[in-house]
Amino acid sequence: MAIIRRLILTLAIALLALLLVGGFGAYQQKQASNRFEYTVTNLAPSVRDLNGMVYAFMDIRNAITRHSVSHTTGEKSAAEAMSGEADKKLDDLIIDYEKNLISDDHDLQMLQDDKVKLAAYRAERSKFFEVSRDGKDDLADAMLRDGPLNTTGTELRKALIAHTEYNLKLSLDAVATNKAAYNSALLQTGGVIGAVLLLVLFMGFTLFRTISRGLTSIQHTMQQVSQSLDFTQRAPVINQDEIGHTATAFNNLLGGLQTNLKSILEGARSVAAASEDLSQTATQVAAAADAQSSSSANMAATIEQMTVSVNHVATRAEESRDLAHSAGSLAHQGSTTISQTIHDIRDISSAVDSAAGSIRELDTYSAQVDTVVGVIKDIADQTNLLALNAAIEAARAGEMGRGFAVVADEVRKLAERTSSSTQEISSTINAMRDRSRQATEQMHAAEELVRNGVSRADHADHAIKQIGEATGNTVHMVTEISDAIKEQGKATNNIAVQVEQIAQMTEEASSAAQEAASSARHLDELARHQISTLQQYRL
Repeated sequence: MAIIRRLILTLAIALLALLLVGGFGAYQQKQASNRFEYTVTNLAPSVRDLNGMVYAFMDIRNAITRHSVSHTTGEKSAAEAMSGEADKKLDDLIIDYEKNLISDDHDLQMLQDDKVKLAAYRAERSKFFEVSRDGKDDLADAMLRDGPLNTTGTELRKALIAHTEYNLKLSLDAVATNKAAYNSALLQTGGVIGAVLLLVLFMGFTLFRTISRGLTSIQHTMQQVSQSLDFTQRAPVINQDEIGHTATAFNNLLGGLQTNLKSILEGARSVAAASEDLSQTATQVAAAADAQSSSSANMAATIEQMTVSVNHVATRAEESRDLAHSAGSLAHQGSTTISQTIHDIRDISSAVDSAAGSIRELDTYSAQVDTVVGVIKDIADQTNLLALNAAIEAARAGEMGRGFAVVADEVRKLAERTSSSTQEISSTINAMRDRSRQATEQMHAAEELVRNGVSRADHADHAIKQIGEATGNTVHMVTEISDAIKEQGKATNNIAVQVEQIAQMTEEASSAAQEAASSARHLDELARHQISTLQQYRL
């Protein structure tokens, strides 16, 4: 049962007992008041009237005695008048008593008996008055002392006294009844008060013990939790009342705090682990940034060297272009000479010899161009490899290296185009060298066949023209190679600038990584301090 209901029940029982005791007391007071009122309004007046009757009877006897000792008629008449007044007074008292003061049937019976004895006494008195008026003093004295008058008088007096004693007894009975009622009321009231007091004390003690045990258990649990920081303890729930509900709510609070502190502790441990990993990662990033900065510096130096080599290749390509242009001019001149001096076989033979030498020289220059193209291809491959490494380093740098990754990708594409172009140039040069070898062989054939006739010279003239066209194509291709190498030189210069910017950004990334490492170490210290604080609690 809830404490508030038990309190209300205890108070209700106490108030009900108070109402019962008050009501019973009021009832007893009312009964006592009725008995007192009965005594005052009936018994006391009854005794008063009965005493009045006795006094009136005594007055009558006095009047009779006076009548007996009187010698004159006047005195006797006065005694009779006195007796008549006493009779009237006695009758009035009897009428009043019968009308207002009868207590019970026995009282009424006694009154009737009094009236009978009074009537008998009055009859004897009338006889006495006649004898006394007649002057028969001896007879009157005899009647007064031993006669019926004395007997009826004595009986009337005894009846009145007995009647008075009966009313006194009724008064004493009323007093006894009142006293018994008082004692009974006192005993009943005391019993009710005692029973209610015991019940209230029992209920109060039970309620006190319940509240005390509940509050003491909660207080003990709170003190234990406060002193030992043990959130696994729980307050015992003794009863399902307000204190039990309070203990349950307190236990739920401890459970919630325990769960939250566990979560905070796990979170702190996770933060500590993450901060430690972050510190290590930041340190690694800083080291990687330093390495990348060094690599960027080395790559910048390499690119500068590659730029010098590219410029040198460009110079050699221009020279090859000039030589190829010269070879084309010579081929054209040889063709013109063969056409003009076709009839002069020796001149043709000389021109063929000269053309053959020029073609051999062109073959030598073609070999040199092929070598240059191979160098350019190697440079393009190295550039592609450097661009790939730069892209890898940019990917490691993350957000800081995104711009460099774009540049590295453009360099890689340019290197791939350069490699593709060098392959085309190499194919062209190989084809040109093949053509040159063919031309040389043809020139040898022309030398051998020049003696065979002009027709062979026509073939030689045709071959020379083909050589001129091939040489023109070679000049065009070499020009394209030179232009491409110049563009590659510009690209390498831009790459060098970008690499320097990457080196600067890498240094900034290294500084930021060091700051991140410091922040991570500080966060790790805070997390460890929080873990140390939370580990003081038993969860």
